[in-house]
Amino acid sequence: MQHLLNAPERLNLILSNTGTDDATDKAARQALHEKIDPMRPGVVIDWMLASDHIGHNKFLVASDANGNRVRVATGSTHTRRAQTNNLLILDSAELAAAYARLLGAFEK
Repeated sequence: MQHLLNAPERLNLILSNTGTDDATDKAARQALHEKIDPMRPGVVIDWMLASDHIGHNKFLVASDANGNRVRVATGSTHTRRAQTNNLLILDSAELAAAYARLLGAFEK
């Protein structure tokens, strides 16, 4: 999470709960909101599910220094658990634009 807090000006983030309440990740979610919301309101979105389902999509859309979306990282990766996971890094402006549109759908 510290990497996210170090670059808030380049971050759009969707957070989800890991069960029927927010107890597991409440502190991390709050820290992200406190750091980023004052600078860029609305780019940290809480996608809270009402049941025991979890938001399992994990992807990152990377931009170059000019703000052009150029790369997608996606897979089964859990950033805070030591597990065998997959991470795909896709250097494709077309895919990055598609994933960015998906991010935009959550903002509505």
